[in-house]
Amino acid sequence: MGFERYKKRRGNYDYPMVSINKHGQIYLNRFVQDEYKKGHERAAVYFNLEEGQIGIQFEAKPSPDNFRIWKGKIMAPSFFKHYNIRFHKTVQFEVRWNERELMLIIPLGGGYDNA
Repeated sequence: MGFERYKKRRGNYDYPMVSINKHGQIYLNRFVQDEYKKGHERAAVYFNLEEGQIGIQFEAKPSPDNFRIWKGKIMAPSFFKHYNIRFHKTVQFEVRWNERELMLIIPLGGGYDNA
């Protein structure tokens, strides 16, 4: 049997994904940054309690209720504290883009604790 060349994968850059850690930081992968963030440096963050989803709308200008995006990271511990959403470890989520709302949707499913 001959050699087969290994084809390197691009990692998690091929599909939209975020990671959320126990400190309330949301990490946007390169795909999300390139396709959806598009140079915006602020993010408004929403929570849908019924669906168990976080929504992120990217914004250009600062406002009192949006968060700064720094190096692909949204530091939003106050958001997670307000909605009593806790993660005990870093969790990754595949996300989807809602074109009508211009919003990134993070379906939490059962991956968090809000008791």
